[in-house]
Amino acid sequence: MKKFFLFFVVFFCFSFFCLSQEVKILDIKGEVLVKKETETIWQKAKINMLLTADTEIKTAKNSFCTLVFDTEGKNVMTIKDNAEAKLSQIIPANIKLNKGRIFALIKDIKVVDKFEIRTPVAIAGVRGTGESVEHNDSGTIVKCFEGIVNVLDLNMQSQDIESGFGIEVGPDGRLGEEFGLQKEDFYEWEGFVDNINEILSGAKEDETKQQEVSQQEETEGLQQEYREEQKEDYRQNIFEEERKREENRDSQENTGGEKTYPGGGY
Repeated sequence: MKKFFLFFVVFFCFSFFCLSQEVKILDIKGEVLVKKETETIWQKAKINMLLTADTEIKTAKNSFCTLVFDTEGKNVMTIKDNAEAKLSQIIPANIKLNKGRIFALIKDIKVVDKFEIRTPVAIAGVRGTGESVEHNDSGTIVKCFEGIVNVLDLNMQSQDIESGFGIEVGPDGRLGEEFGLQKEDFYEWEGFVDNINEILSGAKEDETKQQEVSQQEETEGLQQEYREEQKEDYRQNIFEEERKREENRDSQENTGGEKTYPGGGY
């Protein structure tokens, strides 16, 4: 019975953890729409919105959406414009990219277990990596900017791509030849990383300001409470002094007795 109960508790906790898996929208530019698993209509995405598994994301022209997978900001990705993607799983992280481009920086792979971006013709898996994955009618292009990216095609042929290189998978699902990245590729990557750092820095500043505001509000609340206590103490003192004066007057009247006159007369 005890073993069954322990198993039930572990299973319940594990199930709850899985059901509560979420990623947060860190930044938005332009028009971004999301449709969660339990919903049938698209809604406008908002910063700090929490997304669960099976959430679909659409970005319009000149728009993007940045997601963070952890509280430290070590695992982030940006879905660029004119893209259609789906968060198939959160942990392990599995993103389906139907069209468009994604930039991803995964510094702590243990948090998300593994990180894969799947297109109709390829799977790009990172290993503590910085990468971009793009898919269109011509196939999939994977570029590695940091670490190593493993690319698997439809024929189950895989290849590791190191930093500074990329590879294309054709519309037929076959791996092509490696190619070196250009300066323009690194400029885009650096812009992505700089934007992430700026967002995270701003978020920390906002958190610090919020903490300061909360502390100030708490201090002001305590001061107000102290003032109210002083007022109440003052009212109690006034009441007690008045009560004592009333008692003294009553005492004097009672102890004065009846007046007497010389000769014993009244």
